[in-house]
Amino acid sequence: MTSASGRYVRVATLLEPGVFVQRTIEYRGFEIHIDLRPTSKDMFDVWFRIEGQIKPPGVAALGERIKIRGGPFSRRWAYLVAEIAGQAAIDVIHGPAE
Repeated sequence: MTSASGRYVRVATLLEPGVFVQRTIEYRGFEIHIDLRPTSKDMFDVWFRIEGQIKPPGVAALGERIKIRGGPFSRRWAYLVAEIAGQAAIDVIHGPAE
């Protein structure tokens, strides 16, 4: 399965309690973990977490779940918004793409 950006996506089979769906997207050497929780029929709150092998100094939120504001979202929109937010956070850590 691929994401909106065409990168490989892993869908977790074991979900933590209350989490409807979890995906992992690889981007620039980091993994973006996306968790959805249903709020109503076909609508979801969404969180993302970034994990990687490096932990640059001054980056406090690496490995922490961050809720996306402005929800709830449809499932497709939730994944897209979380993927873009995660990619933007990684771009801030790495700097401009070469």
